[in-house]
Amino acid sequence: MENPAHVMRLTLTQPLMNIKSWVLRQRRPIAPAMFVWLLWVFCVAMLSVSVVRYGVWYPRQDDWYVLDVITGEQRLSLAKLWSQHNDHRIVLPRLVFYVLYALSGADMRSAMLFNVVCLAVVSAGMILVARRIRGRSAYTDAFFSLVSLHQGLGAFQWSFHVQFSLSTTIFSLLLILSLWQTHFSLRSNLVFGFGLFALALCGANGLVLSIGVALILLLGILYVLFVQRAYEVNRLAFSQRIAPMAVISVTTLALAGLYLIDYRFRDASFQQVPLSVMVINTVHLLAAFTGAATFPFGWSLTVPVVVLVLSSVGLVVANFIKTSVHHDHWYRNLRLVALVLALLAAFVLISRARANEWSIDMAGHYSVFSLPIAFISYLAWQVCASRQLARLLQTILFTGACFIYGLYLPAFAEHYRKPLLDAHNKLERLLRLGAPSEFILNQYAMYDPHATSQEIAMMTRRLDLLREQRIGKYQKPYGFDEFVLPVTPTAVYQVEPADTSFDGDVQLWRIMGEDPQFEYSLPSNLPISTVHIKFRYPEISSKLPRVSDSVSFQLFWDTGRGFSEAESTVNTVPLDGEGRGEVVFYVFIEDIRRIRFDTPAYPDSIQIEEVKVSVPLLDSAKRQTSALP
Repeated sequence: MENPAHVMRLTLTQPLMNIKSWVLRQRRPIAPAMFVWLLWVFCVAMLSVSVVRYGVWYPRQDDWYVLDVITGEQRLSLAKLWSQHNDHRIVLPRLVFYVLYALSGADMRSAMLFNVVCLAVVSAGMILVARRIRGRSAYTDAFFSLVSLHQGLGAFQWSFHVQFSLSTTIFSLLLILSLWQTHFSLRSNLVFGFGLFALALCGANGLVLSIGVALILLLGILYVLFVQRAYEVNRLAFSQRIAPMAVISVTTLALAGLYLIDYRFRDASFQQVPLSVMVINTVHLLAAFTGAATFPFGWSLTVPVVVLVLSSVGLVVANFIKTSVHHDHWYRNLRLVALVLALLAAFVLISRARANEWSIDMAGHYSVFSLPIAFISYLAWQVCASRQLARLLQTILFTGACFIYGLYLPAFAEHYRKPLLDAHNKLERLLRLGAPSEFILNQYAMYDPHATSQEIAMMTRRLDLLREQRIGKYQKPYGFDEFVLPVTPTAVYQVEPADTSFDGDVQLWRIMGEDPQFEYSLPSNLPISTVHIKFRYPEISSKLPRVSDSVSFQLFWDTGRGFSEAESTVNTVPLDGEGRGEVVFYVFIEDIRRIRFDTPAYPDSIQIEEVKVSVPLLDSAKRQTSALP
């Protein structure tokens, strides 16, 4: 009879022994995996906080073209989704924009956060596939987080980069799918085909990738069918691999044909581009994933990166060539070659389309689209090279990724981003206090420098519509109250009265110095949108400017810190034939106690005819306006 104490001891310790045995069988050190995933969490968190706190929430340039449904100008339809934007049919990005902006109140940061989520998913998938290929995690797998979640990628600076982040995400998921398994089932091929269709709906960049992959797969299938005749040996491979791949390729090419129906080519698409410019731009695109901060390093950084990238590409192609068509790995390698060569073809075509020389703006613009070539460079050595060589090259890539990420760390600092934060707060104030939409567009450069007058008018109209509907942060006052201040200032400097009216107000002032000043106190702290000053130069003398000349006034405002040049604005206005003029200052400042305007020292005298302030009707201002005269 067994000892009850022994039985109880076995019962309690057996689960622990099973766990210990499982850990030993796995032979996967926990420390590398913890390091990789903790760094991934850190990168995602830092980037998310940065986007929420400092991201540009207002539309710029192309953003205006996807706000027509939000403003109510157009209805969401298939025709609208399929319509062309520049060289692209951005069906899926448009759908993402419409959903995000409807939920967020047209806050552009929602699209940037979508980009963060996309690239976080991609980097996590790459970490998992690297672990699956190797059988365990390695410290260098943190390369994926560092290279795809740094501050230098354009997807985190501009919301419209959803077009690039979405196509990059789909392409990277196809790469993960191709590396995850060697035995491709019918389901795997269908998922791969669905990914190619989705890629073609992400714009011309995605279309080029999907066409390239489909053509190379079709060539591989034709090689199997008519050269190797492998289907005669393996009917199962034909039914589950070759036939579905052929259908996918042909269908993708047919979708490309639909893409070109009623397609409008730009004149720039047919211009001649020097071969040297194409080659240089293609080389730079291979290293664009490093971001704009590496641009000052020039060729000293680009050349080593490109050498590593091209050697990885060559390794993938060589591995495919030496693999037998009867081996299961041949189909995986065919997909890898198709993805790699399609990406290189897209780089060449982009270089052909962008005729201008490589610049820091292009480095940031195409950084996200270049990410898959970085992933391929890391994984190619794990798949195709020896373990020792793969470890060496992956360590080099990881070291380079640490250097790149370090270049962008200062961008997370508060003092570095404070000017941007101040600019965003100022924009909210301008909207709230009733600044004209056209004025805001010019102040914040919300449109391309080459925009036409029709395009600027469209942007102004859409900003007006957002404000009228009070969508999100796009606000406007409920109205304005205009109040005329007493003509006589509360204080003057370097001027003296020259004439008074019957009611005692001084109408004419003689200028006595080089810096004449007129100060007016307000009855309470008020938000002010505009200040209107009507004046006249009544006397004609040798010092009086000709009536065709103009004069400059400088307006100061005091919010409790006194008058200073930092809180002032200058405006120049012409004079009419009688020496009259009217100057209008855009202020849009809250809690103003006093205003002061400085006039030119010449001519000798000036008559102040009217000083009028425009006060926006806000919830906090309605009670204050009653105190005005």
